[in-house]
Amino acid sequence: MDLLSEFLTKFRIDGSSIGSFLFSDPWGLEMAGGAFLYVVTQGDCLLLVPGSSPQKLEVGDSVLSLGGARVVLASRPDAEILGIKDLWRRTRSPKTPKDGYHRPIRLCWGGGGRDCRLFTLVAAVPADATAQAILRALPDVIVQKRTDTDLLSWISRIDGFGMAESMEERPGFIALATALSRFILMSLVRAFVLTSSLSTLDLIRSPGTEGIARSLKAIRMRPLDSWSVKRLAREAGMSRTCFCDAFRRIVGHTPMTFVRNQRMETAAVLLAEGGQSVAEIGVQLGYASEKAFRGAFVRSRGVSPSAYRRAVRAG
Repeated sequence: MDLLSEFLTKFRIDGSSIGSFLFSDPWGLEMAGGAFLYVVTQGDCLLLVPGSSPQKLEVGDSVLSLGGARVVLASRPDAEILGIKDLWRRTRSPKTPKDGYHRPIRLCWGGGGRDCRLFTLVAAVPADATAQAILRALPDVIVQKRTDTDLLSWISRIDGFGMAESMEERPGFIALATALSRFILMSLVRAFVLTSSLSTLDLIRSPGTEGIARSLKAIRMRPLDSWSVKRLAREAGMSRTCFCDAFRRIVGHTPMTFVRNQRMETAAVLLAEGGQSVAEIGVQLGYASEKAFRGAFVRSRGVSPSAYRRAVRAG
């Protein structure tokens, strides 16, 4: 598996909301915090960046921020700009449930002039090492033109799905919305990586990444092997010093921390399957005692193995 696939495979979101905003001139929207995406599906608008000329966005163009940077979209430079919370209050939109919206968001606002429709995606990105490594490598705001991606056809279909789902609240929507959101975000990150300059891709295409990719693949394929820094460096075809430096810079962890994390992911799967006792799983993962395994699992997941298993069974 190539290194970009390794990172995108690990990238996840903890929840999301999708929907459609229909604005009419004049209008202005400020968004900041969390991860969000806007795709123009009808009309056009301006991206307003302090110190820069307004940038026109047309159908198929998108604005993405995974790190919650401030973004302002408007029909004209002098339009009144509302924060998302103010807009929510003025349109009397429902408060966000803790588990996310159970149907797509639909919002209309503006002065009655020309229309602009935006496909909208808001997500929660976890603070794990993979997500943070990706965020460090990407600009605060990514603007992609329609010609940069082939996502518009997918967005159109997903928007159609959203229109149908908005008519009636049906079970399962949150799971589908989260899966679709992850697909969209990964597609946009991939498109950006594949079309960006090398200087932007310190994470993906820096010296030593091919060797690091081989070591990552080996750990993921065989997480229970007796890995050591020396053995992993040999897998990567690098000296131990160069390997450790490159691994920490690219992955965000030391090699052995990554190995432990992979073993904890394996432990979580085994606990969820329920076919073995906690002690048996600990032995399988190479821990000298159940106590040692329990301590490692608590440090990784914040709960004991038994509590994790009970939570999974409870749904």
